[in-house]
Amino acid sequence: FGYPGLLPVWTYETFLSHVHPEDRERVDRAFQHGVATKTEWDFECRIVRADGVMTWIWAHGNVFTNAAGEPTRTRARSASLTYARSSTVSRLAIL
Repeated sequence: FGYPGLLPVWTYETFLSHVHPEDRERVDRAFQHGVATKTEWDFECRIVRADGVMTWIWAHGNVFTNAAGEPTRTRARSASLTYARSSTVSRLAIL
């Protein structure tokens, strides 16, 4: 996400603030649906890194609940898709 090191606190709001404005509503909907239904979420989106660079990521996560079925925490992972997407665009441009 373009930071020189790990942040002391990373929240969903921090993540969402990096999501490109045109993708933010869709990403938030997918996350909120996962939390509400206690299911996994999976999406691709653009982010604007702390250094101002826009990149594409893939994100996947899930919700953990307590014995009463109430959400207690989430876990997510992400991976950069920028190289894969730029390669696809380059191949299409050649065709």
